[in-house]
Amino acid sequence: MMALLSSGTCQHIAPCFPSTFTRTADSRSMILAWMRLMRVSNLPSVASNVMVGYLLVAGNWYPAGAVIGAVIAACCFYCAGIIGNDLHDLAEDSRLRPERPLPSGKIRRESANLAMVGLFVAGASICGAQFWFTNPVGGSGIPPALTPAVPAILLIICILVYDFVLKRFLVSAIFMGLCRGLTLFLGASTAFFVMHDKFQVGPWVFVAAGSLAAYVTGLTWLARDESAERPRRWLMLLGTAAMAAGLAGYIWMGSLMFAENADRPTQLTRSHLILISVIGFTVIRSAAMACVTPESRRIRNAVKTALLSLITLDAANAMLATGGQPVFPVAILLLLLAGLAASRFINST
Repeated sequence: MMALLSSGTCQHIAPCFPSTFTRTADSRSMILAWMRLMRVSNLPSVASNVMVGYLLVAGNWYPAGAVIGAVIAACCFYCAGIIGNDLHDLAEDSRLRPERPLPSGKIRRESANLAMVGLFVAGASICGAQFWFTNPVGGSGIPPALTPAVPAILLIICILVYDFVLKRFLVSAIFMGLCRGLTLFLGASTAFFVMHDKFQVGPWVFVAAGSLAAYVTGLTWLARDESAERPRRWLMLLGTAAMAAGLAGYIWMGSLMFAENADRPTQLTRSHLILISVIGFTVIRSAAMACVTPESRRIRNAVKTALLSLITLDAANAMLATGGQPVFPVAILLLLLAGLAASRFINST
């Protein structure tokens, strides 16, 4: 035995174990780098936008395959857009945020480009082939997959314009808002495609999409100077006003739904109004405090509050869309817990 140990035979065997552990650690590190690049901690809010859009038309998540397909497609578009954003900001991130996956070299630029294109193709393929995954209840009154394809195409255009054309300009925030509004409308259009003889896309759906777009536009303006030495107070005030307009739009949406369906309980509409008001007060108060004292810490807290409120707002709208059935808003609120858990390891910005 001593001869075997001294012969160095075990020296050739022992390194196998550390090398295995090293490969495992490298794989985990690479997976985490990709998750950080794609900001997967924000995907729960993307999913909730699609899910509430579907509810605003159908009032339920039937068939589940259609909802899941729309959610996956929206998440693909979001991740592709985030990768494009970081590719465009690579030079700036190399100076200001060198720890990010691209400037740190953990992920190569060529790999990121391929991933971005692949995610766009995957999302578009799901939307374009929705009829393969669902059986339209309403028959063949509309061309298969045409309706989900429209917001998908518009979403891709808005993402590319934001990432590679207008990113440096303030107007780019409007395209960011449009991306979120179209994400909600992707869910609504999928529901209409599946059940177009039973439901219609009422005016409240467009109001909801526009309200979400205004809210996210304001959020983008509020966050724009988060790391700046001298944040522009006027821009933060503009962002706060846009978010307030989006919140007011959600209240208008509730009144439109009540006017369309007189059988809907008045108490339900009032509860929706109270929930939106409470959530809105929390968001606007945090943003106003940041405007009064424009420090990075206060701006960061205001942005975080507004981001987390995306899901709680969707839960409130889901409650209204389903006639007060608790299972749907609770399911959406569970996405908030998933987002909070993921944000412990992956930054949302």
